Amino acid sequence: MTPSVPAPCGGNVGRGAVQRKVAGPVAPIVPAPCGGNVGRGAVQRKAAGPVAPVAPVAPVAPSVPAPCGGNVGRGAVQRKVAGPVAPSVPAAAIARGQGTVQRYFKVGAADFGTRNVALGGTAVFTGQDKDGGTGSFLDGGGAVRRSDKDVGGLTLRISDDGRMAMEDTDINTRQAKSFYAEKDVVKASNKRLGAVGSAFRLVVNENNWITVPDRAGHQHRHWALFGQGRRYKLYEVMPRNTTNGTRGVNMQASQNCNAMGGEVTGAGTETFQKPILQGGILDVHDSFLAEERVATFLGEYANNGGDAPGAALAAGFPLPTNAIQVGVLRAAIALQYGPVATQNVIDDISRQLGVNSYATPKVGETYATFSIGAKTPTGVFDHHSGADIADPWGYHWGGVVARSGADTVTLENYARLKEDDPHNLHAATETRHFFQMYGPANSVDGDQSWHAAWRHDGFANGVTIAFSNGKL
Repeated sequence: MTPSVPAPCGGNVGRGAVQRKVAGPVAPIVPAPCGGNVGRGAVQRKAAGPVAPVAPVAPVAPSVPAPCGGNVGRGAVQRKVAGPVAPSVPAAAIARGQGTVQRYFKVGAADFGTRNVALGGTAVFTGQDKDGGTGSFLDGGGAVRRSDKDVGGLTLRISDDGRMAMEDTDINTRQAKSFYAEKDVVKASNKRLGAVGSAFRLVVNENNWITVPDRAGHQHRHWALFGQGRRYKLYEVMPRNTTNGTRGVNMQASQNCNAMGGEVTGAGTETFQKPILQGGILDVHDSFLAEERVATFLGEYANNGGDAPGAALAAGFPLPTNAIQVGVLRAAIALQYGPVATQNVIDDISRQLGVNSYATPKVGETYATFSIGAKTPTGVFDHHSGADIADPWGYHWGGVVARSGADTVTLENYARLKEDDPHNLHAATETRHFFQMYGPANSVDGDQSWHAAWRHDGFANGVTIAFSNGKL
């Protein structure tokens, strides 16, 4: 049996008897410092600095242990990584996807007149901007760098049905602090947020409004004359935190994405999030190692020629109980899943399961993308790019607070410790939350999904799953 590895700052990463044997002798690994972890910890990104050397593993390298207070082993695992597999679902049984669908579209300021877009009242588009020199969204004094977008340089994302809109931003450089929506969308969203026990509600500012078309309307200058499409009056929407009474651009909310996601869903923490999987093919009951289970399923489906384990996935070897075993597990899964993660061979099964580009959380539910692979001295190997990612995100969560048609708006934040250097102003609660709009795959405008936006943005072999609190 392989010995467990002590967790940093006391405690032990594993618990109970070690339940399986790791192939070949495995060298000990160096624990991550408190507050930084490449995997499932309180902080999404590993702090800057060199990675301590890790002895090579035959045949794969181990991962970094869980952060202080974490535990990598609990419950029973559903399946075995290697060896005989459970009865499978034939490829022919996997439903073919629907045809191409329409999602949000973009309109630049120069085309507002011809595309039936108008700004009314004191309509404003406020965002927070990254300092190109420091790489932080804070200024030298620690204040958030906010600005209102000049209308002349504004581009809008407008939902396909015309009932939501927001500034089109690259969140690596600018992050939107509000969006616009029809009042009925806000009302329905708040009803759902209340039902799931979310910490957040949406607040309408009637002084700021815009009129926008739906997709059909934006394509026809004389839309009313020819009866093409509709126009909607949308109002500025800001967030409100019901737990502390703060709202708007200065709303206080969690910095870490997993905490923020748990507050949107009412689950509290990622531990109590329930994976949303469709089709009745794969049975995963909780969030622990859900990404490894989904990635393994997809990898086996592709590598077995469209044949994957089916209803008997509850059987398999026992769950690993220490960091070394988890590392071997993740590295083995990455070898299967990584090479096919962006290939069409898993597109149909991903649609059937509702994962990756086909993850479609409702209001009060959340997206989550995870890196799959084991940490080595040079990073985590990403099969899509063919290179190591030296400092990958372990995960990113984003809670859905509004939805209209097939488009969603999320309320997000993330651990900004590395981004804030040299300010080093990390706080559990702060004001850099932001909104973003996403749409599912197969759009006429390309893949606009959360997965498409995040899977190559600092992730290695990314896999995306939707989660809920399991109460509705």
